[in-house]
Amino acid sequence: MQQHFSLQVKEFWQAQLLNVASPTQIPMAKRSHLRQENVDYVIQELTLESITTSALQSLVETSELDFKTLLLGAWALLLSRYNTFQNVIFGATYELDKVLPVKVQVASDESLVVWLKNLQREWLALEPYKNVSLKQIKQWSSWVESVPLFDSCLVFEDANWSASLDCSLILNVDGTRWRSLKLYYDDRKFDKNAIARLLGHLQTLLEGMAANPQQRFERFTPFNGNRKASITR
Repeated sequence: MQQHFSLQVKEFWQAQLLNVASPTQIPMAKRSHLRQENVDYVIQELTLESITTSALQSLVETSELDFKTLLLGAWALLLSRYNTFQNVIFGATYELDKVLPVKVQVASDESLVVWLKNLQREWLALEPYKNVSLKQIKQWSSWVESVPLFDSCLVFEDANWSASLDCSLILNVDGTRWRSLKLYYDDRKFDKNAIARLLGHLQTLLEGMAANPQQRFERFTPFNGNRKASITR
């Protein structure tokens, strides 16, 4: 049976993807890679230090945030710093079996914690618009059918997601054991050293968020020194 959506739902997703023509990508990718179906993912894992997870737990409790928001924020920051974009787009599981495109504005003169609170409000505001397929969102936004809506995705629960996600990178975290972050990647597009650097940059951001949540948002960076050298070395 064909599902019917309200004009409000259609207009929401059209606005979300307005002026966005392609997914935000990771510049570490091999240039020769051609997208193929049925990716056999390789896994690398990042285990955060207990002092970092304790500080993040404290941030969650004192700021009325949640761990999903912290990961959404860290990933958006990482994509933005890699590409020097103010708006980034990636996928995320809103519910166990529902993946949605997430567009994040990564520009603010506020503190990190204020930016995260705004991000959390925007994330929760997706609730009325979640019951729609990625294919339908593409049609509404005039997205090229052969181009995926996102090149990376955050998966917050254990689920049978890999077969249905068309993306090169999948960051998976179980909400009950979130010290361990697993990054599934297409090794035809990324080599293991590039992925190790990416996880190191993500760790740097999370540690910075844990240590200095009141710091001005614009000062957070995953790089120690030169940006280009940090990405490509």
